[in-house]
Amino acid sequence: MKSFDYGIDAPNVLRNLAFSGFLCLVFASLFPVVRWLYSPAISLLATAGLWLYGSKIGKLHLREKLMKLVQWKGDELVLDEGCGSGLLLNAAAKRITVGRAYGVDIWRQEDLAGNDVQNTLNNAHLEGVADRVEVKDGDVRSLPFEAESMDVAISLNVVHNISERQERDKAINEILRVLKPGGQFIICDFRNVGEYVTSFRGAGAGHVEKRFIGFVGFFPMFAAVGRKLSQKKD
Repeated sequence: MKSFDYGIDAPNVLRNLAFSGFLCLVFASLFPVVRWLYSPAISLLATAGLWLYGSKIGKLHLREKLMKLVQWKGDELVLDEGCGSGLLLNAAAKRITVGRAYGVDIWRQEDLAGNDVQNTLNNAHLEGVADRVEVKDGDVRSLPFEAESMDVAISLNVVHNISERQERDKAINEILRVLKPGGQFIICDFRNVGEYVTSFRGAGAGHVEKRFIGFVGFFPMFAAVGRKLSQKKD
């Protein structure tokens, strides 16, 4: 029976780590004068192994921790920003009954191996949530949704891919734009989360905090967690 596949994160990085480690191992084995290369070989190959573990197993545990942060009712409209192969998208869809989970992505292969719409839809089918999932092409800085249309916004390791701070702020503002008053957001990343918290506060979100979620491989993962204000400040 075919199982769902949420891909390898940053596959080029994993390939380079494994290849470099293998080369160091070969040279250390063939040439006694560079036996010191055994040490970097072990380090590089171990790092590659940990990276692979995080991509295949670690992030599955992480998504469950993130889902527990949402106070589910079952009728939510959920947005997964940069949904990739549907890791968070499908986890959210499992927790709704009459709601719907929407995913948006620009489908960059360098960020995630096998990152394309069909793979995302296949994973939704294999997880038994295809009837509650909808996927769209779109940039997180300009979301293809109406204002105040979503109850929950979630994201994992997406916003940091935007290189400029000003552009990342656009993504934060878009999250608040599409959320209904009182809507919840959970933006998890391995870097810049403190910045996201500051941006949310600056954009007028309600209580926002930085929470430690757990480790994926050797990366400590944090999330900006908060809600859109139920009404605008005076």
